[in-house]
Amino acid sequence: MKTSQKLAELAEQELPKLLDRVIVADGEKYRVFGSYVMRQTTRGYSLTYQDTPVGTFTSTRSAVAWCIADKNRQYRLANEIQHLDFTLLRLRNDIEVRGGQARKSYGTFWETVSTKAAHRQEQSQHIQNELTKCINSAKYQELRGRINETARTGRNTPYQTNR
Repeated sequence: MKTSQKLAELAEQELPKLLDRVIVADGEKYRVFGSYVMRQTTRGYSLTYQDTPVGTFTSTRSAVAWCIADKNRQYRLANEIQHLDFTLLRLRNDIEVRGGQARKSYGTFWETVSTKAAHRQEQSQHIQNELTKCINSAKYQELRGRINETARTGRNTPYQTNR
């Protein structure tokens, strides 16, 4: 048996076992952890879980972080990622619209629109920072796994004294 045939046989045996742990490009879509499918659309990245639509995310980072949180049963984190991502999208759209209004206007109306747009930009930056924290938390959970860091190592039985 040739080496290439052995390698192909080994790949056929082992790759199906790894599908629930990797992200695989499949044409125009990505299979994430075997259960999730991510497609790029005009509005962002559409995510489905076992043929059930989950939502649309603005970036692959947010979509993959949501998948990680959902896979690890961190549903509160997954909901927060989805909510912050949607809020960020809404704020960016609002900033774009207000910027267009400001460019077409003049006088006190221009000042009012510019002030509102500046406030929205500050909010957008704050939401972006919060979303980054959530994404980093999901990444940390994926890298560390489900290890309980507060568990003590060593004895399995409680320490007893003679008192």
